[in-house]
Amino acid sequence: MSVPGRMYIKKDDASIHYHETACGRDEYVRPYVQLLDGRRVQYQCQCCSGYTLNGVDHCEICEYCAWEDWYECHDSPDDRLPPNTRMSLNEARRVLSEYGVGAAVAIQCRRWTLDEVLDFSRDELASLPTMKQWVERDREAPS
Repeated sequence: MSVPGRMYIKKDDASIHYHETACGRDEYVRPYVQLLDGRRVQYQCQCCSGYTLNGVDHCEICEYCAWEDWYECHDSPDDRLPPNTRMSLNEARRVLSEYGVGAAVAIQCRRWTLDEVLDFSRDELASLPTMKQWVERDREAPS
């Protein structure tokens, strides 16, 4: 049995506890676009503003900037909170605007530091891939 807004957790002692969740709480206020098939929508990423998310606050990772969509990070944009512990939302937005999407992805997912990113020239930063491009490269790489 499930109740919207509650996540049930089974503990080791066989008891069941729940905590309130806010999955999808911004679904009706978050900007979205209707897809051409008319049935699905894409929601706006809180970091890069791209319309890349299939849901709201479901820990979905933006295929463009690699920001993981979670309400706690949006409620405290200056704090580094799980699942986005490498940068806060405001830091990610600043890196995105100053150095480009590739720099934000490299820090967020590739575990580079900002100092490592800053060693690159502007042209090299502009050529760093988006999250989707990183994933496609990894799939194509020989194992």
